[in-house]
Amino acid sequence: MIISQEIIKEFFEEELNKTSTFFLYNDKKLLEQGKYVDFARIQIRKARKVFSLVLLNVCFFSAYGIISLIEYGENPNLFDLVLGLSAWGVLLVILVYSAREYYSTKSSMAMLVRLVEEQQNTQY
Repeated sequence: MIISQEIIKEFFEEELNKTSTFFLYNDKKLLEQGKYVDFARIQIRKARKVFSLVLLNVCFFSAYGIISLIEYGENPNLFDLVLGLSAWGVLLVILVYSAREYYSTKSSMAMLVRLVEEQQNTQY
């Protein structure tokens, strides 16, 4: 399957319109220069870094939730119970959202890299 440069350009223009504040100047410059593979690889690298930072948040919220629930066990009060359960709730939301974002970014950019490289191989 050959994908045209126009389709790639339309895809990135649509993505820029949706999330233009999240792209840095260098990202926009790569897109304007037509370096789609470099752009996609940078986005995959950024997604990995963000996901690893999310894992640190997971450790923090799980420890905080455990400590709060232990405090509730030692001295039962509503504050510690709500705090512990809220920490676990936030933990679940963070996990679901970050995993979804990571895998959607990674898969779409990996697919783009494969398509562009396949197109370049068929041209030669």
